[in-house]
Amino acid sequence: MSEFKSKYTREEITIKGLEIVSHAGEARSNYVFALKAAKEHDWDKFSEYKKNAEKEILEAHKIQTDLLFSESNGEYSDITMIMLHGQDYLMTAILFGEILETLADIYREKK
Repeated sequence: MSEFKSKYTREEITIKGLEIVSHAGEARSNYVFALKAAKEHDWDKFSEYKKNAEKEILEAHKIQTDLLFSESNGEYSDITMIMLHGQDYLMTAILFGEILETLADIYREKK
């Protein structure tokens, strides 16, 4: 039986989970501001907030991808509740971004 050698400590996994939560939270906040801008037909602000949100999603996704590759290479297997929370938060932020596009289209049509 071979001994498992993790690339990350449990503390590092927790920190990565918190980083994902932070980036996803910033993305979600920017999506909320983008939605308010769309409601006010301020499309410059809408684009700015949406762009900021997408940058935050990308940063969270980079962390997630690193962990996925590490796990697939047998270098990581310690899952924490904070990491699960981070994944949940990221997925809801991504979903919010997808719904935002539909809502923005509705506001554009109402002008």
